[in-house]
Amino acid sequence: MGDHKESLSLLNHALDLDVRNPKIQPARVITLIDLGMYDQALVASDTAIILKDTPMDYYWRGIIYKNLHNEPLAKKEFEKAISKDKKLAEPRLELAQLLMDSDPQEAMKQCNEVLKYNDRNTDAYLVRSRVYMKNLDYQTR
Repeated sequence: MGDHKESLSLLNHALDLDVRNPKIQPARVITLIDLGMYDQALVASDTAIILKDTPMDYYWRGIIYKNLHNEPLAKKEFEKAISKDKKLAEPRLELAQLLMDSDPQEAMKQCNEVLKYNDRNTDAYLVRSRVYMKNLDYQTR
């Protein structure tokens, strides 16, 4: 409910009770990201991957690296998430935003892939419009 410090405290307590619960570490990762504690979030994400290797674990690692201004590692993690689940929108859209300046065609491709699986994904349309705007490629009717 927005109290990230309290959430972290409760998650740490839950971890003390059940260190192998695969649901706790991903929640800790998200909470640590929200608190801006990226180094700790990275360690927690390592543990989350060991316990249960999911595409979202790699997505969150990408978010961590993006916040640490390490774009090459962020890109690598988003690509891992995509390779594990081709239909997952979040890593594709984050990757598109990373590639907007360096590879706008690939950024557009990522947006279009999201829309191929879900043509009602408003975030994909928003990111795609930013790619168009960045490239001054405005669509006209």
